[in-house]
Amino acid sequence: MSTTFSGANKLCATCACWCGNRNTKCGWVEVDSAITKGKCGSPGSAYRNVDKAAITAGCNKWQKWPILK
Repeated sequence: MSTTFSGANKLCATCACWCGNRNTKCGWVEVDSAITKGKCGSPGSAYRNVDKAAITAGCNKWQKWPILK
């Protein structure tokens, strides 16, 4: 079963730098599961190149995924 997150939430799944498998629907992000992993691609983040779950929050380098704007 898939999981959806509002584009307003500051989570890895809604971040421009997260390289996980996701889709969008009307301002929402859909992933296979909240624990779906993807690499962080943020050049300034301590998590760069680390697999992070879609639901992970708290990174101060979060940037809204442009497709959600």
